Parts: sequence; structure tokens; C-alpha cells
Amino acid sequence: MNKGLFSIAFCFMALLCTSQETDAADSKENKFASLKEHFSLTGKCTSIWEEEIRKWKLINGDSYHSINSLRNAITDDNVSLFSSVVRKAWSYQKENGSTETEQNIGRWPISSQEYRVATPLAFVAAPDSIPDDCMAAVWLEPSILNLFSTSEREGKQMNGADVSEPRSSKWAIYWIFVNLESER
Repeated sequence: MNKGLFSIAFCFMALLCTSQETDAADSKENKFASLKEHFSLTGKCTSIWEEEIRKWKLINGDSYHSINSLRNAITDDNVSLFSSVVRKAWSYQKENGSTETEQNIGRWPISSQEYRVATPLAFVAAPDSIPDDCMAAVWLEPSILNLFSTSEREGKQMNGADVSEPRSSKWAIYWIFVNLESER
């Protein structure tokens, strides 16, 4: 009787250990799959927005030295997808009563809430060429400063923002995407 009980206990322990090893291996594979998916999405989305900014510059040029001149070009551009997305974000904010005053252009810091309200890309209808997963301001960060002229970026000063600082991309995204009171 003891041998039978011992055999059952031994089999149960062996099964349990084998199950845990399989679970650990599955967990490790899931982590790697998740990381691979994340980096794949990151590459895809940043590449899409880099290409849209490149196209925007081909249409509008690259001599923009200020947020105001860049915003004016976006307002006047009826061709590029990037300008269309920005104007849709402005309209969305206007419909929801969210505006910033022109006198405040360039101010920093802004709150996280202000940033989220000014960058409602997730709520703007995605164009066919941009997957829904890529409709977030974070994907613009690596390339947004390329909208400004090379001399501005090399001079490291842009409307009072030091472009060598990590916050500069967020600053530019905020001031490009925020709806101003006087927006047409």
C-alpha cells in the first residue's frame, strides 16, 4: 500500500515538475514574441511617420524656422497626409472646446493632461496608409524636428527650445498639434 501511494506521489511530482518546465519555456517564448512584436511595431510606425514628414518637406520645403511658420504651411497645404492629420487634430480639439492661446506659443513645461488633449491622434480617423496602431504622437518623436530647417536644428535653438534636449520633440509635437484660438 505504501509503495502504491509512494508511486502515485512520485508520478504526481514528476508531472508537476514537467508542467512547470513547460510553463517556464512557454513564458520565455511569450516574452520574446512580445518583445519582437513591440520592436516590429516601433520600426513600422516610426518609418511610416518619417516617410510622411519626408513627403511633407518635398511638398512644402524645409525652411521653417518657427512654430508659426510651420503651422502656417500646414494650414495652407492641402496635399500632404501629415498636414491633413494635423488639421484633423485641430478640428477635433475645437469640437471638444480645447484651445491654446497664440500668446502662449512656445511655453514650457506643459502638463501631461495638456499634452494628451493636444495630441488626439487616436481619436482622429486614420488615413488608409497609416495603421491604427501607428496613430499616436509617440511615433512622431524621432522625426518631428526634421520639419524645421537644418540651420535651426544645427543651431540647437528653436523658438527658445534647445533641440539637443529630449523634451524638444514633445515640445514640437505639442505646438504643432495644439489647436490655437485663431485657427482657421
